[in-house]
Amino acid sequence: MADTSPERGRWAFRPVPPEPHSIVEFIRAGTLDAELAATVWLLLGGQVPVLHFLRSVILPTFLPMLGYSALGVLLAVAWIGGLNIVACLLVLGPLIVVRWAMSQYQAERAAQAAAMRAFIQVIETKDLYTRGHLHELQSLLRRSANGRA
Repeated sequence: MADTSPERGRWAFRPVPPEPHSIVEFIRAGTLDAELAATVWLLLGGQVPVLHFLRSVILPTFLPMLGYSALGVLLAVAWIGGLNIVACLLVLGPLIVVRWAMSQYQAERAAQAAAMRAFIQVIETKDLYTRGHLHELQSLLRRSANGRA
């Protein structure tokens, strides 16, 4: 129950609102978004170090988000410039084509990797002497690349 003593008064009659003392009170007061509160809570709670958050979330997504925001600005400028729906075609058309081409490239690389694995399996099946040699070589190269050879 709210404090209604004359010296403190009710919140509606105070010149400044009461200061929230917890994240829940901030959210109830409407001064903090729940998602932002959860992020701040995780970062300040020590569960997710700030540098780890910056390296794992912000750094990989910074350039793509910058590119998409530039496309958004370009679309807005073209729309306001009088192109209307043609602006969508001019800005989003090439974006869709590039996304399709990149998905085709990734599918081709996956197919090449699968073909290479099949070729390695054929060689190892045919010659018992070389069985496991390529996997050992691969692990040795990975360890030497990581500096643990």
